[in-house]
Amino acid sequence: MFGADVIRLYLLFLSPPEQAIQWERKGMMGPVRFVRRIWNILFQFSEARKKYHVEGEKSERVDVQEARDLQNAMCNCISRASRALEKHAYNWVIAEINILSKKLEEFEEADRVRNPQFEEALWLIAKMMPPFAPHFAEELWESLCSVTGKYQGTRAVDQKWPVREDYTSLAVEKIGIMINGKVSGNFSLPASLLHDMDETLRLARESAVGQEHLAGRTFSRSFVSRNGQMAIFMDK
Repeated sequence: MFGADVIRLYLLFLSPPEQAIQWERKGMMGPVRFVRRIWNILFQFSEARKKYHVEGEKSERVDVQEARDLQNAMCNCISRASRALEKHAYNWVIAEINILSKKLEEFEEADRVRNPQFEEALWLIAKMMPPFAPHFAEELWESLCSVTGKYQGTRAVDQKWPVREDYTSLAVEKIGIMINGKVSGNFSLPASLLHDMDETLRLARESAVGQEHLAGRTFSRSFVSRNGQMAIFMDK
């Protein structure tokens, strides 16, 4: 009835490995729900991509605050799980992954595609699962590869344990577009590009607002405000 990974998760989550436990069959349902939740999130992400995904649509429609919250959740998950792993507190590592999976469950269907952090969080979970559920982790990784077209031919077990610093660059900022002194709208920009003027202006033009108000127009001046929060276009 229960696979090896579910039993392994049950044993590791119940208590530290060096402590004795009392086997309770009903306790197995916790790991079962955990695995099913992650698998359902992946399935719903796959279906949402088919329904909503349009190239160039992600950046301008993402909820910036939601993206920031998820980025913080990923960073917290990595930090806490890494500390627990060093202490061999495997139950706490699994608990942190569980918390992140519940966070993903809260997303609306369309936002699972439009928010770039959502996909990154799924990859993060797949990277953290091999020590605790190796068979499930490989299935999850392979399915993510198939759904996204990324990392083909790689395996979850070969991935390095995630480092918090690798995820701090995923933040998203909302940038305004000003044309001849009038704000026409805004778009979302990865925080790592906040002070890259060329990339900011390019993405401003490619955004939905840019395509509506900037397409086919030439400007005598185009620049980014000193604080990086406004892409400015002037034709006189």
